[in-house]
This record gives sequence, C-alpha cells and structure tokens, in this order.
Amino acid sequence: MNYLINFILHIFILIVLGYAGVTYARLQDLKNTPIQYDFYNTTLSIKEDGTYEELIEIQVRILNESGRKLMSKYAITYDGDSSLVNIIKAKTLVNKYEYEVSQTNIEDKYVANNLSEL
Repeated sequence: MNYLINFILHIFILIVLGYAGVTYARLQDLKNTPIQYDFYNTTLSIKEDGTYEELIEIQVRILNESGRKLMSKYAITYDGDSSLVNIIKAKTLVNKYEYEVSQTNIEDKYVANNLSEL
C-alpha cells in the first residue's frame, strides 16, 4: 500500500513538473512588427592613442502604434566617465516631410545605477 501511494505521488509530481515549464508563445507575424530597420550603419575610426570615434546612422520605419511608442524615446547607453556622445543630427520623416529634432528635445541623463561603482 505504501509503495502504491509513493508511486502515485511520484507520477503526480512528474506530471506537474512537466506542465510547469510549458510556455505557449507565438511567433510574431510581419504584420504585427512594430518597426523595420531600413539600415543601420556603423563607422569606427580608431586613433593611434587608443581612443576611437564611432559614427552610427540608423533609419527605422515605424509600422504601427506599438512602434511609435517604442521609438518615441530612443535611448543611447554609454559610460559618461569614459565616453563622450555628441548627437549631430536627429530627424523624423513622415510622408516625405522632414521634421528636425531640436537640441532642446535631446536629453543627456546620468543613469542612477552606475555599474562602475559596484
């Protein structure tokens, strides 16, 4: 009798553990994609003193409202102690109309949890 209860308990645990890790994710359809990268170009120039300059050009096509929310606040993460970031130009194109992003709308914020201090 004790063997039967122990066996049933083990089977029950195996069934519960088997279903606990199952996830039912669906693949994203192209019609649900929020953004499309038209191009992402990076030019890296390394100087003799070991420093470097990196020019990044990104063109993203916003496809739906989810993409608009995703790209409304575009973040560039960098270490302010050892890096300098200069935004040369930012603009938005809508139906062949170009809207320049003014420098007052570009913010440089210090991240509160600096990993170099940990």
